[in-house]
Amino acid sequence: MTRPFEGEAVLVTGASKGIGAHLVEHFRARGAWVAASMNHSLLTPAQAIRDAVELNCIAAYVGTREAAKLMRKAHYGRVINLTTIAVPMLSEGELSSAASAGCM
Repeated sequence: MTRPFEGEAVLVTGASKGIGAHLVEHFRARGAWVAASMNHSLLTPAQAIRDAVELNCIAAYVGTREAAKLMRKAHYGRVINLTTIAVPMLSEGELSSAASAGCM
């Protein structure tokens, strides 16, 4: 089997179920090292909340902005940003994820 992502790092947020979980398995099967994490809000350190805001808000914006520049040059492209299901479902204990993903 070809492992096109062998040794590559891939970050998947919202990887506990649904599309995120599928993406984790997809990239792992192709050799990638995959990172993602989730803590209950009562156990979440303040730095983890800062990291979640940085990742879900700022990184999503910057990544989309840079992709838009390339798409503008190519006169084509699409960006799909997915957020957490914890926002509409009010998932217990996922405060940092829900709050930071809600900014998208």
